[in-house]
Amino acid sequence: MINKLFINICLILFLFGCAPYAKGPLFSQIPNLQANKCVLFVYRKDTIYQNTPMVKINEKLFVKLGKKGYSYAYMAPGIYKLTFDYGFLEAPFIIELPIEEQKEIYLRLYDIGFHKSVTEVEKEKALEELKEYRFEEQINLEF
Repeated sequence: MINKLFINICLILFLFGCAPYAKGPLFSQIPNLQANKCVLFVYRKDTIYQNTPMVKINEKLFVKLGKKGYSYAYMAPGIYKLTFDYGFLEAPFIIELPIEEQKEIYLRLYDIGFHKSVTEVEKEKALEELKEYRFEEQINLEF
């Protein structure tokens, strides 16, 4: 009986565990565009999902994205592979993203259980949503 209770508690903690919220400053403004670059914003909806995804751009770790967290990168034009890696228990979620210079792209990550989606969001809607999000420090900035 105690073993079954322990297993159930562990399962609940795993499924609804303590996925960290982003801890940086609240979103305040869009960074200035750089010449011949695009600025890519990635942000993660609030979720009950426990794992914190590692976002990679062309296999280089970009950011660990906590709940209600966002980050951004300046990127040269080209086609990039974005990988959302949740660890060894799940296959990574991968998208290809064409980048054009002097453009702002806003990608919203939504994850719950094994359902994951990345949606490109219009600037006005993204800026409204980002008011409640906190910055996550980039690990790599060279893309």
